Amino acid sequence: MQIIQLLTIVSLVTAVILLAVVLALKIDKMKKQQAMVDKLKKSLEEMDEQAKLIVRTDIELNKTQEELDKKISGLYALQRLSRIISTTLDEAQIFKAIESASFEDLGFEKAWAFLWSDKENKFIPYLTIGYPQEDIEAINPVINLDKDIYSDLIRNGKTFSSISTPHNAALREKINHIFKVSSFVISPILPKEGRKGFFFAGTENTDVFINEGDEELITILSNQIGQALENARLFENTWHAQQELEKKVDERTRELTLVLDEVKKISKRKTDFISSVSHELRTPLTSIKGYAAILIEEKLGRLPQAAKERLEKINRHSDELVHMVTTSLT
Repeated sequence: MQIIQLLTIVSLVTAVILLAVVLALKIDKMKKQQAMVDKLKKSLEEMDEQAKLIVRTDIELNKTQEELDKKISGLYALQRLSRIISTTLDEAQIFKAIESASFEDLGFEKAWAFLWSDKENKFIPYLTIGYPQEDIEAINPVINLDKDIYSDLIRNGKTFSSISTPHNAALREKINHIFKVSSFVISPILPKEGRKGFFFAGTENTDVFINEGDEELITILSNQIGQALENARLFENTWHAQQELEKKVDERTRELTLVLDEVKKISKRKTDFISSVSHELRTPLTSIKGYAAILIEEKLGRLPQAAKERLEKINRHSDELVHMVTTSLT
């Protein structure tokens, strides 16, 4: 009986030991599996991070490519506009050239150009792009109600935009509201002499974001407009000066022609007078010379030496007078 109990106890102990060994093996296996799971999880997380990085990089590259394409397109558009306005020598035609060109290629669908008029004491619009007539009629008078904003812009000579006015959100919102846009760039037009003004470019597309490149494009365009206005002014001044010079030359030519005609008349009167006087002098001189020659030759009788010498003087002076008269007629 005791042997059976002992065997039973041994069997139980052996079973427990076997169970413990099996359990330990399973726990070890589970740990290994958990380690593999953790490793796989970590690998998946790393792959996920890499995938996210690849996606972000791709998005950034696409964004960079879009911005680059936009900048290249803007530069080509700016080149075309610059070439057009640089060959225009009429102030009004400069703005018409911009209006007729593909201004939208700069990345903006709306634009204004204003020049200051001292005579009317206000800004006058010379260019409007992308606005219906009712908006033009509504915006135009509002500009001169806030003309100090734009006058300060001209005095400072600096471009500002939606991104360059973070400290003045009220001004940004005001300009957006006035021009009915979501973002904008305003740049001064500053010819060396003559009327100054400003150029506005904006977009109502909320998906379009203004950047420093857009500011630079509009600044260059405004400078080109200022230079074109200066060239037009110089050409106009030169043309007026040329017209004035031609007018003075014509007047002087007419004056000289009148003077020449008068000189010709005086010369003719002088010639006629000398011819008449010469004719009147020739007859008595011929008679005097003839009588003197007869007396000198003593055909009418002998003469005293003193009388003969005087007659020779008369004859000589008569020859001199005849020579003078003949010379004056040639």
